[in-house]
Amino acid sequence: QLLKSITLSEDLPRFEIDMGDINFNAWHAVVLRLELIVEGSVLLCTNQTYSEFFNQFSVFETTSDCLSQFPVQSAGQCHEIYLFPLCDQRRLITALTLSETILLGRNYALTYQNLTTLILSPKESGQTIGHGSKISVYGLHL
Repeated sequence: QLLKSITLSEDLPRFEIDMGDINFNAWHAVVLRLELIVEGSVLLCTNQTYSEFFNQFSVFETTSDCLSQFPVQSAGQCHEIYLFPLCDQRRLITALTLSETILLGRNYALTYQNLTTLILSPKESGQTIGHGSKISVYGLHL
């Protein structure tokens, strides 16, 4: 079920997705579908700190608040990030990124009930997420 759909009307150095209105107890998975206009890598961060992610080569990065980092090879390329509350908002956040690479992200302090914002930003300073970028959020039932 489509929960929200956003198309950027201007270039932004970062974009905050409001997640505070999502009832994570109602969904097995919540999917972010991203069609971004940006050059280089994009970071997906949370409103609280300490996350890490692993790529398909089992290399992990510990970051201050980053759940995922993925490259955007061409404008409008589709990326999907799956969050898994499994109908329990008390769970810690996990995120599976399907992109040019496969990443598994985990936040060790933040539960879904306390997730208010997801933040998309280019990895390199001075870059922007371009107008026309599309962000859709879906809720999935099993």
